[in-house]
Amino acid sequence: MDEIRRRIATGVYGAQSLLPAERALAVDLGVSRGTLRGVLRQLSEQGLLTSEGRRGARVQAAFGRAQRGVVGVVFGSMPPSSPPSYSSEKTLVLDGIQDALLRLRQSYKAIPVEPWQRLDQMETIRECGVLVFVETFQREQEIEALWRRGVPLVVANLELDLALPCTRVDHEAVGRSAARLLMALGHRRIGMMIRDPNRVFYGRFLRGCQSALEEAGLRAAGETVGVSRDYLDPQEPVKVAREMLSRKPRVTAVACGRDHLAKAVRQAADEMGLALGRDLSVVSYDDCSWAEGQGFLTTFREPCRELGAAAVEMLTECMVYGRVPTEQRTLAAPLVLRRSAGPAFETDSGPLDGGGAVLLDVRP
Repeated sequence: MDEIRRRIATGVYGAQSLLPAERALAVDLGVSRGTLRGVLRQLSEQGLLTSEGRRGARVQAAFGRAQRGVVGVVFGSMPPSSPPSYSSEKTLVLDGIQDALLRLRQSYKAIPVEPWQRLDQMETIRECGVLVFVETFQREQEIEALWRRGVPLVVANLELDLALPCTRVDHEAVGRSAARLLMALGHRRIGMMIRDPNRVFYGRFLRGCQSALEEAGLRAAGETVGVSRDYLDPQEPVKVAREMLSRKPRVTAVACGRDHLAKAVRQAADEMGLALGRDLSVVSYDDCSWAEGQGFLTTFREPCRELGAAAVEMLTECMVYGRVPTEQRTLAAPLVLRRSAGPAFETDSGPLDGGGAVLLDVRP
């Protein structure tokens, strides 16, 4: 029974599709036909299947236990001043959600939320049986209130420490891996470029970088951290990067919390005549907020579409199994190795021995 439920939840047996013939399914599951018939009867009583006589058993709608079968895909509207990372990231997560719902043949309604609207007062949200949120768009308390009231929901790409069903990335592990990669290339003076560490995931990314440096016996000094706090001034990250690169002794590598911050580092480096990958190595995270950087920037790719698709799978399981304990599913951010990260030609102790080997050990 659990295996058939799992296959329905993950779309192996899609909505309105017929299950395999009894004989073949019993062999596949390793049970007798009598046992299988008993399971199918129970699943029919629960509303997941309907019996069509000799034709077999047909899967009902993917969200068979929902009172209403429409999925609400809820996201915050994007003002013109939105940073590039937010708009591109959210669009890709939405693509993953919609693709997964289409594969399941599940009807859904896209619900943009304006800043002045309250979730509990929106009729479009109340009309939906289940909800999937694209991030929390600063509505954490409202989403938590819906969850406490028993509304089945999942947050795709949760970047805050909240006890909600969600898909997420371990940003501390990304920061740790970024610093380890740069150290494996011989760098010992490593800077970090982030936004406000008290917002979203930047503090965790910074902790990951610093913990990796400390484990290697390197000092994670505060002066090697550039923090861009002004989200409205597009030149402010460049000013911060320029200041960090001007300090002596100069860092030979920078780990950036977002690709658009790596763009600022690149601009500052260009002004100082530093070539990325040779004079200055840069490693970043997201692979979506700087289109030009996708040609040369070494980065840990944010699995945006996968975060959306996995959220739909979790929501389907919730409806097939009934309300389940809070689950947080963590997805890996794979390394995309390009030419912005190169070996350090000089360390604090002098030039590197060109004949030596570099051990690359990038682990979460």
